[in-house]
Amino acid sequence: MKQNLFLKGLLVLVLSLSLKATFSQTVVNAPNVEDVWGGRINAIAGYSKSSDSVGIYIATESANSLFFTSIYNPAGSGFTFRRFRVLPSANSDANLGSGISLMDVHKESGMLFFVNNGLYSTSPTATSLTLIDNGNISNLKIRDSILIYVKGVQMHWGKINSAGTYTADAASPISIGSVPSGNLTIAINPKNYLVYLAFGGTSPSVIKTTSVFYSLGSGTTFSSLPSGTIPASTSYTGFGISPSGRLFQGGQLTSGFNSYKAFRYSDDGLTWTNVSTLVTGVTGTTMGFSGTETSYRVHFAKCYSTDQGNNWVEYGNSSYQTHPNDGAVLADPNDSFTVYMTTDQGIGYSVNGGSVMLEMDRGVEAVQVNDISMTSDKKTAWIASKAGVRKVSNYTTTKDWSRAKFPNGDGSPYYAAEMKTGDTNTVYVGNLRVYKTTDGGTNWTQKFSAENAPYSWPQTAIRIEAIEVCQWNTNIVMAGYYFQDSTKGGLFYSLDGGDTWQQQYLYASTGYNDVDIYDIIFNIEGTDTIAYVGVEYDLSYPTGRSVYKLVKSGSSWTVSQDMNGPTTSTGSLIVATIRDLYRSSTGDTIYACGTDAGVNHPIAYYKPITATGKWTPLPTSGFPMTTGEQGYAITQGVDTIYVAVENDVYYLPSPSSTWGLGYSYPVGTQINFLYYDELLVGTASGLYGHHTFEQQSSNLALTVYFQGLYTGVRTMTPAPHNSNAALSSSVADTIIVELHSATAPYAYVTSDTALLSTAGLANLSFASSTSGTSYYLVVKHRNSIETWSASPVSMNSSATYDFSTAATKAYGNNLKLMGSGIYAIYSGDINQDGTIDFSDYPSLDLGNINGSTGYRATDLNGDGTVDFSDYPLIDLNSANGVSVQQPN
Repeated sequence: MKQNLFLKGLLVLVLSLSLKATFSQTVVNAPNVEDVWGGRINAIAGYSKSSDSVGIYIATESANSLFFTSIYNPAGSGFTFRRFRVLPSANSDANLGSGISLMDVHKESGMLFFVNNGLYSTSPTATSLTLIDNGNISNLKIRDSILIYVKGVQMHWGKINSAGTYTADAASPISIGSVPSGNLTIAINPKNYLVYLAFGGTSPSVIKTTSVFYSLGSGTTFSSLPSGTIPASTSYTGFGISPSGRLFQGGQLTSGFNSYKAFRYSDDGLTWTNVSTLVTGVTGTTMGFSGTETSYRVHFAKCYSTDQGNNWVEYGNSSYQTHPNDGAVLADPNDSFTVYMTTDQGIGYSVNGGSVMLEMDRGVEAVQVNDISMTSDKKTAWIASKAGVRKVSNYTTTKDWSRAKFPNGDGSPYYAAEMKTGDTNTVYVGNLRVYKTTDGGTNWTQKFSAENAPYSWPQTAIRIEAIEVCQWNTNIVMAGYYFQDSTKGGLFYSLDGGDTWQQQYLYASTGYNDVDIYDIIFNIEGTDTIAYVGVEYDLSYPTGRSVYKLVKSGSSWTVSQDMNGPTTSTGSLIVATIRDLYRSSTGDTIYACGTDAGVNHPIAYYKPITATGKWTPLPTSGFPMTTGEQGYAITQGVDTIYVAVENDVYYLPSPSSTWGLGYSYPVGTQINFLYYDELLVGTASGLYGHHTFEQQSSNLALTVYFQGLYTGVRTMTPAPHNSNAALSSSVADTIIVELHSATAPYAYVTSDTALLSTAGLANLSFASSTSGTSYYLVVKHRNSIETWSASPVSMNSSATYDFSTAATKAYGNNLKLMGSGIYAIYSGDINQDGTIDFSDYPSLDLGNINGSTGYRATDLNGDGTVDFSDYPLIDLNSANGVSVQQPN
């Protein structure tokens, strides 16, 4: 399921407190990228900055298209790198998309040149791009200060000066004749300095210039190299030239899902030696070389050779931190034993030639997120992404994202994730198989795969689009398959927690192919357990139609098509593909969005379960009814409905009947899901959080102080700085205030995040539905003890509460007297486990040893430095056994 629980995106709100309290219109702010590091890397390029430092650029499948980092790697002193930073000229606002894969660097200026519907240049500090040439550029190469690129059937060249400015040569371009099919690679031979153009495919070819690269002119022509014997069923995609002048081509056998790598090389350009390997996977496009003319390594895809191309082994053959991925490689321009490669998680490196590889993803915010599942308290979540499965802990306080986990032990992408209700350690994830963990991801078990008999569906054509666990009976699990070709998938279910599975037909009655599934949700209607299934609309047999409703009856299900005439408000069949379903928190309304299959435009519907029970169109005023566009995701906020159409997020605030455009992602961005409470958007290019302002009529003026920040006379020290916002000197920190039910079990209802002034004042706003009802107030802060109000507080348009006037203002008198009759919340719960004790010391000790500075949870007194001055607070409160006090 793409949506099942509200998700709180904790984005620091840099707003005046008075504005926040009076806002009455829905607004969707620009997104912040979640700190989920890694993602799919399309290209790697680097240059030597000095004898012991290197600059590295990477291109990602992300709205943040290009990143840069500096690496310090002096001989014998260790490898260190700075956090990757997105280039200002190539961030999500630049709309460059996620397809940049061709680039090179000019060493003298550090300028990056890349192809993206034209040839451009930029740098780590540039705020805009420089267009070099537009049109279809096939590839580029920079050697010394000469830039060479191919456009159509012509080769262009020119010089780059020390400032990174390119000037075309007067004789450029020249014709290269007919261009063979297959991807193009440009290389310069270090022995004869000629330019080589290599074309890949099953019939690879290579041509070379008659002039050296620094003397190209109008008289330069090309000659073809003999192809030699080309092994059958082999396709070549990569080309490079070693320090000795040996020509290499790399590729793979074209038969088989996980076929072997294949290579060929030539020393004279006349005869070729073919090399087979036992390295499996797919293929790459770049080659790297390190070493000298007589002793060098060759790098390609996820493997390398230490004997000039005769034998090949996979990266990490001695030690893995993660797994290599068949993508871009780069040999370090300074150190012959350092190499950079793409990994299952993102980008990796090795400092011993490839046998031991490590991750270096810090700052690479480019994970392609497909699905998310989160607990109702919003502390724990799991995501499924193209770069593995990840878990986040303490989301509402100090978010801690795990490294990528790969249940299959390889780089497989994952499309669906679902937690068992009430158990954050039991999780189901899906790619083409269903995997389950019961120990928080340490161990995984494959529970089901339709690639096995009797279904025998092909591995390359299927994926699990949705996994759903029934909230009311967690033994019930459903998985929906989607075929990526004209064949169709189907729905499968388990009644014993994933141990055994059966197929549930929605339309077909025989065979194994039924309909393609997009989403699944469960609901309780009366006493019935109901499953709604969104499918692709396709009238070819077996016929998939919009939404199916399944009613559980014993160990089986009764199936009906749920968007036919009797179940719609118009009395007509809804002809649509339904990509996303959403169940309201109370279960009284089901929402659906997708694409009308008749006129091919986006649609959005709702089904009021306790009213008419019929699918009803949402208002169309302002909604993009553009032919050719598709609806991808839908969710409900406090007073607003959000829908993703192509790369845009639209919103419908209550009681308005007109949609507004909330935010536009870069053109081509695939939005996979929307979650509300704030609005979180999972896309094929990353995980993004938007702060949204919705209609609010329940406001709270709060007064509260924190022991560690309190300096006396109703004043707290300001936060030293915050990486997510530029906090002013009048702001002490950010806080979260939750509203909990006044009656047992005192369940969480909603929350808001606000800036707390140094005077201890914060203004918070909650949904209009909370007005007129009393709730316990629960204050949360990044390193303080969770504190409840002494009794429920009635919410209205101007509610107030002051924790500072007496110990009795907190439940259990859980406040610290600071002097002059002022009380504050206890500080020191660094790990946010509800108790200040020995378990809070390790992170404080580490911060003290490392001399950590800045905005950190371990900086208890807020002076900007983690040191011995922070210990007295935790020592005293730990000795006194300070812990959360709340109603039982």
